[in-house]
Amino acid sequence: MVSGENTRMTCHVLSVLIAVRLTLLQELADHTDEVNMQHEVLEGVFTFYDSTSARLNIYQVASVTFDLLLLLVLGSYLIVLFSFLVITTRGLDDLISLFRRPPSRKVKTA
Repeated sequence: MVSGENTRMTCHVLSVLIAVRLTLLQELADHTDEVNMQHEVLEGVFTFYDSTSARLNIYQVASVTFDLLLLLVLGSYLIVLFSFLVITTRGLDDLISLFRRPPSRKVKTA
């Protein structure tokens, strides 16, 4: 009995899988006429198409390492330039006082 039940269950599973496969093939056949093949070789460019005429272009770009290094160099240059200008025009004490906490505005009572 057990082998007979297993055989019936296997047959049922196979019939369901065949029905699903046929349904998927039919749905795929309905939408494959919209596919356009592109046989050009474009280095670094990937193009994705959806069901309408819109398209998405993805370009491969350089890494951001150079940008971060440039940002670090320019930021350091501006900090040094600002410090130099404040020291030469106002003095070192004014530069240090820029980074101190301002005194509290509490009113002293007598």
